[in-house]
Amino acid sequence: MSTQEHHLKQELLERLGSDPLVFRYLESGALDGMWYWDVQQPKHVWLSPGYKALFGYTDDEVPNDSDWWQQNIHPDDLPLVLDNFKRHFKDPGCPFDQVVRYRHKQGHLVSVRCRGVATRDESGRAVRMLGTHTEVSELNRLVEELQHRKDHLTNLVKSIPDAVITVGVDGVIEDANPASGDVFRTDAKTLIGKPVLSLFPPEVARAIDIDRRNTGGMDFLKGAVLAIDALRSDGEDFRAAVSINAFRTAEGHKFVWLLKDVSPELRHEKERQSLTRALEEKNRELESIIYASSHDLRSPLVNLQGFGRELRHACEEIRGALNGVELTDQQQQKLHSILEARIPEALGFIDASSRKMDQLIRGLLKLSRLGREELHLKVLDMNKLVQDVKNALEFSLREREVEFEVGDLPCCIGDEALLNQVITNLIDNAIKYLDPARRGHIKVYGRARGRQSEYTIEDNGIGIPHGMLEKIFEVFHRLNPQSDVKGEGLGLSIVRRILDRHNGSIRAETSDGIGIKFIVTVPAPRPSEMNNSTKKVHHAGI
Repeated sequence: MSTQEHHLKQELLERLGSDPLVFRYLESGALDGMWYWDVQQPKHVWLSPGYKALFGYTDDEVPNDSDWWQQNIHPDDLPLVLDNFKRHFKDPGCPFDQVVRYRHKQGHLVSVRCRGVATRDESGRAVRMLGTHTEVSELNRLVEELQHRKDHLTNLVKSIPDAVITVGVDGVIEDANPASGDVFRTDAKTLIGKPVLSLFPPEVARAIDIDRRNTGGMDFLKGAVLAIDALRSDGEDFRAAVSINAFRTAEGHKFVWLLKDVSPELRHEKERQSLTRALEEKNRELESIIYASSHDLRSPLVNLQGFGRELRHACEEIRGALNGVELTDQQQQKLHSILEARIPEALGFIDASSRKMDQLIRGLLKLSRLGREELHLKVLDMNKLVQDVKNALEFSLREREVEFEVGDLPCCIGDEALLNQVITNLIDNAIKYLDPARRGHIKVYGRARGRQSEYTIEDNGIGIPHGMLEKIFEVFHRLNPQSDVKGEGLGLSIVRRILDRHNGSIRAETSDGIGIKFIVTVPAPRPSEMNNSTKKVHHAGI
């Protein structure tokens, strides 16, 4: 190849010496600043206007003096520059090229890349030096930001409790976070350099490898989410949830494998399912026992009631048979006590106990049937449902002069008949336990809370003590056992049971003597379910 200078290059060199315009363009357009230094007379240096403007000065504000730049360069960077000067003067093969900081006129620091080359005499001694400055402040800022992000990302990956493994296109592990060692029970560094398929049992590795060979590489795994068996370093296998994503580098594609040990979750889920099945079975057994016991108790109760009537009838016959029979005063007094006082009193107790037992048996049967009934779930307009309940209780509300207030209620998913029973029981309780010392006020309002609809039934009645808030939901517990309010104490138990079957809940809040709030939650419909379509779902009793 010819070593002759290109004619255009030669022309440019000649014009640099003869045409100031060319020099001014190179000075102002191609570089941020230039400097030309007399190495033999170190005080003498020419600093271009662009050099001075880089630090906020006009040409006449900065003397062409080497003292100026040594005074304005960052003191930590000056030794580096002076040392590089010496190295370059001694050996032309050592480049003079470094990033240094200068103080700007306004006080902040400016980072510049300072480069230069020495011209030498016939003996090789440096006599002049031509240099340039290029501002790199923004570049430095970007480098620092990238380093900060890299450090943040590195620390983030290190803090992840699951295994994060970087894999090359050849399937070899290139990096692994510390948690990888915990997951595979080894030092994470020992994983580097191993085939990623060695982390899996042979049959799993073979299946992945077949797919890899059939598709010509690891790209087939991009975006994959797998649930597969993995292998610890001690040979124990475990279930892993694996997600794989690809990213591109200068060397090509890399793959990030995220492996989470889900064995504990699977074990806990199996235990939970087992316990749930056992609980459902016990509930079914309990319901069967309650149902059978209630039916078995019905027969002796019927006998008891029947024989009570027989006794009452027998007493009437005895009274008739005694008419016209002459008895002494003592005999008449004794028979009167037996027939008119003692037997009627005993029969009264028998009747009262029979009625109470009948109520309890009916309540138990009602409670046991709740777990057997099929739920007919659909989207419910709770504004309409509450209005229907209010209409059904209108006589009681008017009789007690109760102010009834209803807010706008969100829809929910539920069995219309059963949720009607829930609202009816709660409003009926509110009416029954109003405080006679003040006018009754019952409020029903609601709100949507994520995937739940929440309804509050609030009254200003007699309230209950805080310590009784949970007891009121127990079977046969009554809010006020001494009151004249009729009932078997099953209303709130039934309400809770119904809501349990709906995957809902109920809780009570109260201020002693100032009413009570019942807060009911029921699943809310999804937007796609707002067509009010009915769907049947059978739930085992909970």
